[in-house]
Amino acid sequence: MTNEKLIPYFGYGTNVDPEMLGTITGRVPESQPAILRGFELCIQAWDQIPERVKNILSQSWKDEENFRTYTIRKAPGKQVDGLLYFITPIEREMVAEWEIEPIWYEPAIVKVQAVDGKIVEAETQYIKENNRNFTRATDVYKGQALPVYLNPKSRMRDVANKVREAYLQGKRDV
Repeated sequence: MTNEKLIPYFGYGTNVDPEMLGTITGRVPESQPAILRGFELCIQAWDQIPERVKNILSQSWKDEENFRTYTIRKAPGKQVDGLLYFITPIEREMVAEWEIEPIWYEPAIVKVQAVDGKIVEAETQYIKENNRNFTRATDVYKGQALPVYLNPKSRMRDVANKVREAYLQGKRDV
């Protein structure tokens, strides 16, 4: 890693796992717990995914009907717990590739509260398609801890490795 400026990045859902972000970027970046206020964590099911994105995902996911993903949406009075990472611009590009930005997820700048109470502007992403129909994660997992992975962890990491390798080889499938 060079001395380039690091980008604050807010990871939620599966990206709250430092190992997953490490798989996406090739290294486990420095991180700390953070809270995104005014948003809630939601789940998008396969039947809510746009056709163009389904075509991209179908190249790697053969069990599409069980595929689900996390996203966030604005929700006054709610909050999303996550991790504030510090990543390089190239690593941010790798995350964007993984999240199929801007075709599926839309990049966003949000203000998160770090563990020391400091408010930090961070990059993240959310699904830009009509998110009114997404299910609140807390409605699915009432009273239970939310799972980090909605899909098999090993499969997620295998696909993330392939996406990173393709990115590093200069190949783009989107």
